[in-house]
Amino acid sequence: MKTLQIATLDTLDNAQLLSLIKKHKWAGLSKEAMDKIVQILSGRGLDKDVLRRIGYLSADPFNEALKYYLAFKRYSKWVFVCYLVFIGSILTSYLFEPSPVISVGLILIFSSLLTLVMVALFKQSLFYRALGAYHSDGSPLAFFFLGMPLFFLMYFSYKQKMETRLEELV
Repeated sequence: MKTLQIATLDTLDNAQLLSLIKKHKWAGLSKEAMDKIVQILSGRGLDKDVLRRIGYLSADPFNEALKYYLAFKRYSKWVFVCYLVFIGSILTSYLFEPSPVISVGLILIFSSLLTLVMVALFKQSLFYRALGAYHSDGSPLAFFFLGMPLFFLMYFSYKQKMETRLEELV
């Protein structure tokens, strides 16, 4: 990836500068480069307040953390639903003769369940990363090896800890 020269920022138009601000975390821009971009945009009529209102600068990490918290809760609800469907599918599969269709269906439901658990835990990790803590309370590998019921037991603990962290920000 080529490095961005601060001197070349003046040659970029507003849309390119706004795109850089939006992607600054992934682009690896330095604090000096971000300050220079904001200074250039301020000179062109877009000050920090306008950039915050249109979503290009965040005043604090609360909004981003809240977004990941809500995503964690949403995916966790899908995990619970998928788990119930999986258990129901296993129980109803005993009523029918074994067939490849039933086996494939169970494998697909279980794969969906594992994927949803991993996504929920990833959102939890992003929540803590948005707050500046680069760790979460649980590892997806621990859940994989210890079993799915551990997620259901730990969900309420994780949810409470995340709510506590959000309340500290307010």
